[in-house]
Order: sequence, then C-alpha cells, then structure tokens
Amino acid sequence: MIKVVEPSVSREWATLRNQLWPETIGVHLDVVDRFFNHSYPHIHIGFLAVCDNAAVGFLELSLRSYAEGTETSPVPYIEGWYVADSARGQGYGRALMAHAEHWALMSGYSVLASDAELANVQGISAHQAVGFIEVSRQVSMLKSLTLSE
Repeated sequence: MIKVVEPSVSREWATLRNQLWPETIGVHLDVVDRFFNHSYPHIHIGFLAVCDNAAVGFLELSLRSYAEGTETSPVPYIEGWYVADSARGQGYGRALMAHAEHWALMSGYSVLASDAELANVQGISAHQAVGFIEVSRQVSMLKSLTLSE
C-alpha cells in the first residue's frame, strides 16, 4: 500500500531517510518535522510504502524551477526514492513511482525529473526500469573562496 506521508508516520519516514542518507535520526526527524510545519521547502509531497503496517520505502518530490532536459517550470523532481533491502524486488519502488507520476499528472505536470550519482548503478537501473531516460551526465565542481590580505 502507498500513502501520502502524515505526521503519524514521522519516525518511520525519518528512519527510512536515515537508511538512504546516513546521518543521525535527529537530523531526519527535524527535516520531517519542518516538512509538516511547512518550513522545509525542499520537499513538496512525500509517499510511503507500507507492508503489514511497517514502512518499507518512501519517495519525496520537490518542485524545482529547472531540470536538465525540460523546458517547463516548475518541474516535479524526485529528491529521494528508497526501498529497504528486505522489501526490494517486491514492487514497492515501482508503486511509489506510479503514485508520484499520478500525483504529477493530476497536478498538471507533463514530466517528472530525477537524478542519480554516476556511481549509483543500482539507482540508475531502477530509474530506467520505470521509464526514465538519461538526458545528461555531469561532474559537479565547487571551489572554496577566501579573501587574501
């Protein structure tokens, strides 16, 4: 079963987020709390996959002003998509994506965008398995700046 996230599943959602992006559970609980208080702009809507009353996966969407390969704005963008190891291969990832696609279509959008690290072969394959096509590859760069005297 897939459902829209709600405050009653905050801990489960945060726990799954922590499995995808290892931090402290407190960091993820803070993000989830800020989402429900409408003070976290990086998530527009979230979906949770549930099996036998246990959360086994999630998908988070934002609305970005731009995404590679698109000409529309804003663009629904998958910020996080994860299924616990014990629940993989059972269709939860595909079901989460189907819910995201349905939400986007019903909200008036014609595309859904996402990304994956170049080394994340499993993530790239999962995206391709649900119909995503690769539109670009890149290496992001950053340089720290300091004032010299």
